[in-house]
Amino acid sequence: MKAKSQKLLGVDLYLSKLQPPIQEIAVTLRAIVTEAAPKAEETIKWNMPVYMSDGLLCSIMAAKGHVSCIFYNGKDLSDPKELLSGNGKKMKFIQFRELKDVKEDDLRRWIKQAVKINANEKRGNF
Repeated sequence: MKAKSQKLLGVDLYLSKLQPPIQEIAVTLRAIVTEAAPKAEETIKWNMPVYMSDGLLCSIMAAKGHVSCIFYNGKDLSDPKELLSGNGKKMKFIQFRELKDVKEDDLRRWIKQAVKINANEKRGNF
């Protein structure tokens, strides 16, 4: 239990160092991720909060002027509104400059899809 507490402290510390409005956006994204994927492991990796569930799920990256939510299996997510960006082989992301721009329903849906995709890949069901 101590290791998990230290990891949570790391994410809390990361978030505490951010300035408004970036902090509010990142805290909101964290709440959405942890609600949509309650069994996902939360840790700091590559200097940002990373969530794992049967592999890499998503991360929250704060930058000057925006916060990105990065999906490691983003190319496999359903995105009919074409909100996700990225030309990589697997990863896609969405950026938020203001709290009002956070698409909670879309984020929850993508996170739940990503959890299922990772679980299916782990079991060999593609």
